[in-house]
Amino acid sequence: MEPAVVVRIHPGQLLAPVRRAVADRVGKWLERPLRFSSLGLLLLLLPFQPGIAQSDAGAPALSYRVPQDSIRLLSMAREAQQRFENLHRSRLVRAREVGGGRCDERVGRICLRWAGGMRWVPPPEDSVVAEARRELLRTLQGIAMEIPGDRWVLSQRVRYLGDVGRWEEALTVASDCTGGEPWWCEALRGYVLHRSGQTHESIEAFRSALELMGDGEAAKWWDPSTLLDYPAARWVRDPDGVPAAMALERFWRLADPLFLTPGNERLSEHFSRRFAASLYSDAAITLGLPWGESLEELLVRYGFTAGWERTWPEMGQSAGGSVVEHHHPESRGLLPPLEALEDPAGLPEGVWIADDDRPRSASAPVLAPLVVEGQGQTAVLRRNADLLVVAAYAPPRDTLLQQRRGPREDGEGDGVPELPRPGWEIPGAQASRDTLAGLFLMADTGSWAPLGTFAGGGEGVLQLRAPTGGYLLSLELWSPTGRWASRLRHGVRAESVPPDVPTLSDLLLLRPGDSLPRDLAQALPLLKPRTHLMRGEPLAVGWEVYGLGRRREPLTFRLSLLEEEGSLVRRALKRIGLFTRAPVVTLSWDEAGSERMGPLFRAVDLMLPPLEPGRYVLTLEMDIPNRRKVFSHRRITVY
Repeated sequence: MEPAVVVRIHPGQLLAPVRRAVADRVGKWLERPLRFSSLGLLLLLLPFQPGIAQSDAGAPALSYRVPQDSIRLLSMAREAQQRFENLHRSRLVRAREVGGGRCDERVGRICLRWAGGMRWVPPPEDSVVAEARRELLRTLQGIAMEIPGDRWVLSQRVRYLGDVGRWEEALTVASDCTGGEPWWCEALRGYVLHRSGQTHESIEAFRSALELMGDGEAAKWWDPSTLLDYPAARWVRDPDGVPAAMALERFWRLADPLFLTPGNERLSEHFSRRFAASLYSDAAITLGLPWGESLEELLVRYGFTAGWERTWPEMGQSAGGSVVEHHHPESRGLLPPLEALEDPAGLPEGVWIADDDRPRSASAPVLAPLVVEGQGQTAVLRRNADLLVVAAYAPPRDTLLQQRRGPREDGEGDGVPELPRPGWEIPGAQASRDTLAGLFLMADTGSWAPLGTFAGGGEGVLQLRAPTGGYLLSLELWSPTGRWASRLRHGVRAESVPPDVPTLSDLLLLRPGDSLPRDLAQALPLLKPRTHLMRGEPLAVGWEVYGLGRRREPLTFRLSLLEEEGSLVRRALKRIGLFTRAPVVTLSWDEAGSERMGPLFRAVDLMLPPLEPGRYVLTLEMDIPNRRKVFSHRRITVY
C-alpha cells in the first residue's frame, strides 16, 4: 500500500488567503464524512459521491437549522468540518513533481521525500474551497454562540482563521477560551501570538501554560530530542561535564535563529508545533489520514503545512492518487550542531551553516523565513583587560536570496524575476525598510541575553567590547520588509594575557588604499566584508601587537600564505615532516621595536601571484630574541 506523501518544504503558516472573487459554481460533493478503516489511504482514492445541496451563491451550504441540544450542535460542527476537508481534498491540483517513487525516509505510514525546491509556492486556492471555508467559519461561529465553552469548536475556529491569515480575529477568539485545563487556553494564545509574529508575547503565554501543566508534561515540551540526530540528542540527554539543566538552556539559547529579532523564535515555534497537534488530533485533516504519532512527529520536526497537492495515480492505484503535503519552501536546518553544543567558544568558522541537505528538522522563522549563510570578516583585538571584537559585513551572496529578493527596490532590478510571495506570510509593511545589522557575543556560560551592538544598512563595520573569555559570536543581517536574514556564527575564545607578554591580534584583510593605514581607526573603514578573494584581487593585511614598550626589543615578522591541507591523512603526514608544501608567498622583515606602551599597529600590501581556486592559510609569525614565537592565522578562500 502506498503511504501518504509529505514533501519537505516547511513551517510558519498555512494556505494563502484568496483574493479573487468566487467564479465557479460548486459541483456536488460528499454527503457523509469519510470514515477511516484498515484500508487507510485507499479510501482517499475512491470517487466522491454526490450529495449536499448548494447555497444561493453557488457554494456548498455548510450551515443548517441548528437544534438547541449541545451534543447535537457539536456533532453538526464536526460533520461540517469533515465535509469541508472532503471538499478541499477533492479539489486539490495535481502535483507536477514529488521526487519520484522512492521514500527518502519513512515515518510510520508517511513517505517523506525531499523534492520541490524554493521555487515551489502554493497554487492559488480554488474559489469554491475558499467560499466553503468562509461558510464553515460562519457555521462554527454560530454554533460557538450556542455552546461558547466548547473547546473543539473554538480550536477549529482558530485553526481555519489561521489558514487564511486572519490572526487578529484568531487572537480575539482565543481570548474567549475558558474552562477545562487552564494551561490549554494559555497555550492557545501562545500559538496564535507566535503565528502572527509576536514572539516575545508568545513565549510569555507558553511559560504560563508550562507552569500550569504537570512537570512531566512540561518536560516533554522542553525536550528537543525529536529535532536532533542521534549524537546531538544523546548530548542533550547526557551532556559530558555540563549539568543537564544548563545543557538544555544552552541548546535553546543557541537555537534562536536570530538574536536581532525579539524573543527566541525557535523556542516559541517549538511550543507552537507541540500545541498544534491538539488542533488536528480530533478533527479531519486534508491529508485524509487519522491523526497519529507519525504526523505529530513530522509536525514537530518540520512545522506547519504550506500547501497540498495530489499525485497522478500510478498503476494499481485508484483514480484519486495520493495526497501530497508540502512544507515551507524556504525552511532550512538552523539548529546548533553538536560542536556548538559541546564547546560554543571553540566552534570553528564554517561549521555552523544553514542546512538544506535533508536536515533532521527545519524551520522558516515567521519574521524572516529565509535565513542564509552570512558574509563577513570578524577579528578579535585587545584593549587593556578587555576584548575588542570587530566585524565587517555585507549582503550575502546566496543565490536563493537573490531569487527571493527579485528586482531591487530602487527600480533598477537585477535581472531575476521576483519569487511569488505565499499569501500566508504575515505582512511586513509596518516594519522598517532598512536592513538591520547586529553583532552578538553569547557567553558559553551565562544568561539568555547576549552582548550586542547594532547598526542600520546592509554594509558596514561593527565593534563590540567584552571581557576576556569564551563566546559564541553571531553576525547578523535582517531585512524586515524583505523578510530575509543572514547570519555568521562561530566561536571566540581569548583569555587574559599579562601586559608584558607579546601577543598578536587576529589578522585583518583590508582593501588596498592610496596609503597604508597607521592605526586601527584608519584600518576599519578598509576592512573587507568577507574572507573570499577573487583570483588576482589585490590585498592588504593589518594587525596589532601587544605586550611591547617596557623595553625596546627587535622584532622579526614573517608573513606567509600556504595552501590548506584538506585531508586528515595529509595533515598527519605534514606533522611528521612529509608532504610539506612550500609557501605560495613569503614576506619577512625586521623592525627596531616599540618604545611606547599600548597596541602597535602594522599593515602591509601583499602582492599575490595568480592562485588556483581553493582554501589557503595566511600566517603571521613574530619573533623576539629570548622570547617564544607568536603566531596569528587567517583562513581565506580564493575563487
